[in-house]
Amino acid sequence: MKSNISDITYYEDNRGIRWTHNSCRVERLFNSPVKAVAFQVGSCLLVVEPASDDAPDNAIIINGDGSLRTRVKNPEGSKGAICFGDAYYVKDELTLIICFSSWQMACVIDEGGQVIRTYETR
Repeated sequence: MKSNISDITYYEDNRGIRWTHNSCRVERLFNSPVKAVAFQVGSCLLVVEPASDDAPDNAIIINGDGSLRTRVKNPEGSKGAICFGDAYYVKDELTLIICFSSWQMACVIDEGGQVIRTYETR
């Protein structure tokens, strides 16, 4: 099944996102700049929110209609991870970058926000 989310655009200050879902225009506002990536398959977006103090779980999955599906649990939060720093596709897998104070690692997630695997970045 191909994604039914298209035409993702950001507000000029990246504090809002607009997209088309099933021929309807949807928008979601945030308090700070964000980055969004649509899942290639399905009907949701992964949004990386800005890092904040003691908040390594700063990524959420939003349904195509704009409602919150889940917050992604940082698998390295208890091991000193500061936050999720970025998200993008590596081959066909949606990958979140986990930031530590002096290094990074990656985790692949599914549409439910479950971590499929983690690996060291190079």
